[in-house]
Amino acid sequence: MQQLSLDSLVQVSGGKCQEIFEMQAPLVHLNIFLNYLTSIEQGTFDASQFLQALIDDGLDPNQLSLKMTLYCGLTD
Repeated sequence: MQQLSLDSLVQVSGGKCQEIFEMQAPLVHLNIFLNYLTSIEQGTFDASQFLQALIDDGLDPNQLSLKMTLYCGLTD
C-alpha cells in the first residue's frame, strides 16, 4: 500500500512559534489531505475534523500517523 507522507512547518503567534506537522496515511485518501493543506498553512487546522473526514472516507484510524508539535523558542 502506498503511503502519503507530509511534513509541514507553519509560523504562528506572530512568528514567535512554529507548528510542525508530520503525517502518514494511505495514498488512497489524497483528496482529504489536499482539502486540509490550506487549513494547515493558514493555522486553522483541526485534527479532530481531519480525522473524522478520513474515517468518513473509509480510513482505518490504525493506518494514520499524525504528529503535531508546537515549538516556541525562548527569547530574552
